[in-house]
Amino acid sequence: MPVQRLEIEGRAEFGDALGESVQARLGSWLDLHPSAVRTRKIFLLDLGLDEREALAVAEALIDPVAERGSLGRLAPSASAAAFEVEVGFLPGVTDAVGKSAKRAAEDRLGRKLAGQVYTARSYQIEGLSRAEVDRAARELLYNPMIERVRIESLESANAAEARTEVPAAGAATPARVDPVPLREADDATLMRISQEGTLALSLAEMKAIQAHFVARGREPHDAELECLAQTWSEHCKHKIFASPIRYTDPSGEVHELSRGLFRSYVRGATEAVGEARAASGLDEGGAFLVSVFHDNAGVVRFTDADHLVYKVETHNSPSALDPYGGAMTGIVGV
Repeated sequence: MPVQRLEIEGRAEFGDALGESVQARLGSWLDLHPSAVRTRKIFLLDLGLDEREALAVAEALIDPVAERGSLGRLAPSASAAAFEVEVGFLPGVTDAVGKSAKRAAEDRLGRKLAGQVYTARSYQIEGLSRAEVDRAARELLYNPMIERVRIESLESANAAEARTEVPAAGAATPARVDPVPLREADDATLMRISQEGTLALSLAEMKAIQAHFVARGREPHDAELECLAQTWSEHCKHKIFASPIRYTDPSGEVHELSRGLFRSYVRGATEAVGEARAASGLDEGGAFLVSVFHDNAGVVRFTDADHLVYKVETHNSPSALDPYGGAMTGIVGV
């Protein structure tokens, strides 16, 4: 069965809140002033549906009061001189809206469906040159770490067949693991390898890896470098969060935290609670802190028969695998 493309946009009489927001941000953030921005939601239904089933699913996904939609290309709502920027996820990136749309399709048809629904967003921008639209896309509309983008004139987009290529994960060719020439690399080359590989490793870390593989008498493979980068990432290692801190306050006084933020405040506060309870005799029936900072979650005593287990997780955004938006470790803190 073919992949069906569903396009949905808000009815003109209700306005386009997202389009208006993007138009305002382009002006205030980038000094770009389009005359109009219209947005559309795009669903690629890779579910093995026939035309009748696809129409039924489309009805389930379109709000008939506030939206209009169509399988294939919707009739244009912007001038032919506009440009269309279509932004969707890269293969393998979590598409939460697509998963919800698939469940809605299964509910509508009353059966489980194979395949997936892939989503994207279309921005139809009037009043900017192609170079300005390219800049708007690059600096505001998409994140190349987790998203793909297509930019073309609206006239060309409307003249072409509705695109139904899905960003399915995987590759037609077998996976390759390649050696990385590291042992003879100078400092500039080491940093280039880190940057081009999105390893986010410092020169000192790259030189440590280099020394290790010099001692082993071989080059590292790309998969090995990626594993080391993940293990040494702020998300996994908390290099900044756990490091000694030296800072100067507004009055010019210098302060030092030799144990770092994590050991001084997070772990320190927990240890202080345990010590205070023990000193006050509150732990006669057994320590309140049963197990902390030793495994993946903390365990505290609730009653003689029950313990409570608490898990708090930090995230960096975007993650290399299955990324969601969220709190950002190492970018704005924990």
